[in-house]
Amino acid sequence: MKNGLALLSDAFEPLVAKAQGNAKALLRLAELARSQHSHERAVEIAWEARAAATGDPVLYAQASDFVAQTVPSWHWHMLRDQPRNKAFEDALKRAVTPETRVLDVGSGSGLLAMLAARAGAKSVVSCEAHPSIAKVAQEIVDLNGFADKVTILARHSKDIDPDADLGGPVDLVVSEIIGKDVVDECVVPAMLDVARRLLKHGGQVIPRRADVRVALAWWGGLADRGLNTVCGFDMTPFNRLLISRKSLARDEEGLEIRGAAASLFSFDFATTDAAQDHAEIELVAGGGPVNGVVQWIRLQMDEVGYFENRPDAQERSSWGVQFFPLTSPIDAAAGAKVRIGGSHFGNTLRLWEA
Repeated sequence: MKNGLALLSDAFEPLVAKAQGNAKALLRLAELARSQHSHERAVEIAWEARAAATGDPVLYAQASDFVAQTVPSWHWHMLRDQPRNKAFEDALKRAVTPETRVLDVGSGSGLLAMLAARAGAKSVVSCEAHPSIAKVAQEIVDLNGFADKVTILARHSKDIDPDADLGGPVDLVVSEIIGKDVVDECVVPAMLDVARRLLKHGGQVIPRRADVRVALAWWGGLADRGLNTVCGFDMTPFNRLLISRKSLARDEEGLEIRGAAASLFSFDFATTDAAQDHAEIELVAGGGPVNGVVQWIRLQMDEVGYFENRPDAQERSSWGVQFFPLTSPIDAAAGAKVRIGGSHFGNTLRLWEA
């Protein structure tokens, strides 16, 4: 079945070929490809436009912006997260031997792949679905002298052939495609496929497990989220259209944990069994007013190391947290229990009062 771009015009690729060397024409074709939801092809053409625009600073800037706009800004925060980087590097040093063949899922900048190679891995294959990121990751790998050990594949892990691309299932998988609620980068189905097809039986995964951690909390900024009276009119019904959860900085002002933490979900990335998608738990109050549940993540790297972005921790983290408001604030006595339900489907986590 033809995609939207092919349906628009079977002459599209000949137009691209004819536009080679013409940065302005290539940029127009990149925009056309993007409008037809052919995002990967759009980025490829934008790179060609940038190469053709080296003598034109305006077109060069336009092409550069086109490419950069497709790259999420959290990559820069993540790469500056030293506690996160150290947790991965320490785990790789413990796991890697001179005979270890590694798959890195989600290359990003190539950092984890290079850490595995520097730890002494026999070989590292790293896959990245975003074409611009894969292109730059290969440049970074080459720049840092790991071209002989690290191969970047510009494709999603689901498109990897274990024999043709890896020479058979690997000994170790390292990955960091984990969002602030664990699941929002589709890590669960991706890692289930990796464990079933691309990892040796008994092979190791870093991180081995990721927990969705939750606790009762008070957030002083909740009252400012919604609407009350505007120009003398009652606007409170409009608040029903607010997304229930709110992303917050880990050290958000006015956010306080007010109870014991618990794991709502725990994902074992080395298992070939599907993860549980519904759960209910009781959260124990520490005493005082509570107006929601705060959620963060905990990565168990291996039997020794872990990384956690708990809101009241001293170390900084590139991962934020999420706040799920209760229907109404409560004044919970110490030891009181509040039952919370949760579910995850694909890349969405939901919490509610059970």
